[in-house]
Amino acid sequence: MSDNAANRERIFTLENQRNFAALSGDYNPMHLDPVSARREMLGGVVVHGIHGFLWALDRAVTQDAAILSAKCRFLNPMPIDESLQVVVSDEAAFTSLRVTDHGGQSLLEAQVVLGAADIAQQPNTGIPLRAVPEACEIEQVAGRQGNIPLLLDVELASRMFGSLLRYLPAIQIAELLTLTTIVGMKVPGQHSIFSGFNLVQESADLTDMQYDVKTVREKFSMVDINVRGPSLQGTLKTFFRPCPQAQPGFEEIKQVIGEHRFPWQTALVVGGSRGLGEVTAKMIAATGGVPTITCRSGVDDARRIQQEIQAGGGQCHVLQLDVQQPELPPLRFDALYYFASPKIFVKRGGDFDPQLLERFRDFYVHQFQRMARHIEGLQYVFYPSSTAIDEEVQELAEYAQAKLEGEAICKQLGNDFTTEVVRIPRTATDQTLTLTRIPACQPLDVMREIMFCGQPGSAAAADRSD
Repeated sequence: MSDNAANRERIFTLENQRNFAALSGDYNPMHLDPVSARREMLGGVVVHGIHGFLWALDRAVTQDAAILSAKCRFLNPMPIDESLQVVVSDEAAFTSLRVTDHGGQSLLEAQVVLGAADIAQQPNTGIPLRAVPEACEIEQVAGRQGNIPLLLDVELASRMFGSLLRYLPAIQIAELLTLTTIVGMKVPGQHSIFSGFNLVQESADLTDMQYDVKTVREKFSMVDINVRGPSLQGTLKTFFRPCPQAQPGFEEIKQVIGEHRFPWQTALVVGGSRGLGEVTAKMIAATGGVPTITCRSGVDDARRIQQEIQAGGGQCHVLQLDVQQPELPPLRFDALYYFASPKIFVKRGGDFDPQLLERFRDFYVHQFQRMARHIEGLQYVFYPSSTAIDEEVQELAEYAQAKLEGEAICKQLGNDFTTEVVRIPRTATDQTLTLTRIPACQPLDVMREIMFCGQPGSAAAADRSD
């Protein structure tokens, strides 16, 4: 066993994630692909839950033992490239594992009972074949079952989890690895969230890990899965996570916009590859303007929008641009629509976070001001603020403060060109995806009201712009 209250710290990297995917066979993009993961509910690449559990358990095991029971809850996503800590505590009846972020917020909590058990079976040597996760719907999973081969690359596993390979039965490590494969690749598959598991040691005459769907609760997007292997059996708790938020197509937007005309010729839409920016770019093109979509990493998304607009008879350009890059290229546009943003819903603790405030400030204040002053020929700037300023939501305090400071910058910039600030309510974008349905406005409705219903940036109001 470990020392009481032993603390360990590490930073998971994308390379760590690739190694774990090879070891386990769970190649779900949310754990490996930064471009794809940025559009998911969690907003970026996150550590496999089982990866975090095995790392924590690796810090706890210091002598020969087997897992007699294990309960684990994955409470919050474990981000890559951030410092995480594991706290290991030996209680009277079990070993407690807790993984926290730099602020002390719990990300993973587990209780493991270790002891003697007669487990002789060994897994086959090797690594799982690389595959694509299944993209099933919740209505399709009732009664689904299958089996996962028990494989273990001993050399790779020993590099990643040296203590576990030394002290635990190898078959149990292989069994634990199959859990993430079941959830991330099979059921729920591509759009999964692993919420937790409850396992007990019980020998069975099996050579693989069998699984079958136990219960499905469509209202809550929940799926419970029974698992049974040579030495462990129990239940997995999972959710279907929502798919990335799709926005209206160009043809639909053209029909909604009708005869409205864009009051300027060219517009730079910063962050135009998805969400409000995507809708705005399509609206500008649908009304005779020429939008240039910027994107930091979502080039494929931006090209898709460009092709859709061009196929519909509009014009559109794409510019790969990071608003935080040291030097901006020469830019000349009539209008600027600034939708650049980091992940918004990232706060897990209740205290005000100065570091998070500075992150938001850099996007919404510093880089916005730099961009607006850098563009030549600029006549109009649209700054999307937020109703979070008025609502005073504690989890969004840093975000709201940065947006409020951005509004103040707009007042300063108003001496040089027309600036328009609108406090936008919660809208249906990738940023606002949740497991439970929370009411949200549609981006097309929001931007149509702003651009074409008497607002300063609308065609109807263009003649009276400041």
